[in-house]
Amino acid sequence: MKPRRIYIDTSVVGGCLDPEFEEASLQLFELFRAGDLVAVVSRLVLSEVRRAPPAVRAMLAGIPSAHQCCPVKKLG
Repeated sequence: MKPRRIYIDTSVVGGCLDPEFEEASLQLFELFRAGDLVAVVSRLVLSEVRRAPPAVRAMLAGIPSAHQCCPVKKLG
């Protein structure tokens, strides 16, 4: 069975660094990294994350492109 595709927006990425949402967000990103879920990322989110602090960019860049619907090529 194909992994479920989950749309994430910028607030989900930033939630990994927010104490209120950190635990759930990091669990979600671990599922993306493991390939249990596929992250669906829009061009708008990519554009917003490019302007975010390095730690936020690293969260999205840490998802292997094989586990993304819209692979992140460069965030720097």
